[in-house]
Amino acid sequence: MNRNGLKRIKAAAVLIAVLLMMNVQILTAFAATARIAFSDPTVKVGDEVSVTMKITTGDGQLGKADVMLAYDSGMLEFVSGTGASGGAGSIKVSAASDTSKPAEMKFTLKFKAKQAGKANITVSDQEIYDLDGQAVTVNKQGSS
Repeated sequence: MNRNGLKRIKAAAVLIAVLLMMNVQILTAFAATARIAFSDPTVKVGDEVSVTMKITTGDGQLGKADVMLAYDSGMLEFVSGTGASGGAGSIKVSAASDTSKPAEMKFTLKFKAKQAGKANITVSDQEIYDLDGQAVTVNKQGSS
């Protein structure tokens, strides 16, 4: 192969690389945003209480979510939950998209109140993706 042929191949490779980088930047610019919100119920010691967690997006469709929650195990005992497992102060909640409501994921978590006082349930980590597998930015994150 002559020198001009190699120069053309290099120029084409550079052009393809630039076009790919531009395409990635365009995808990043249109990433969806989401909100994680909780209900905030009250309960008597010894009784069970249900806490609702919702992940919603107004500008995309949710595909998959993995959310880690933290709570005070001295105050609350985790009983059960939709797509949830864990205990001893930590719960993992996971779900895939519900095609009937692609902009919302809803979870019900049941706890038993062990002591009187105020107990918080907070998000310790989260990974949320849209239907195309792109990461969704959580711009509002609540607690219960």
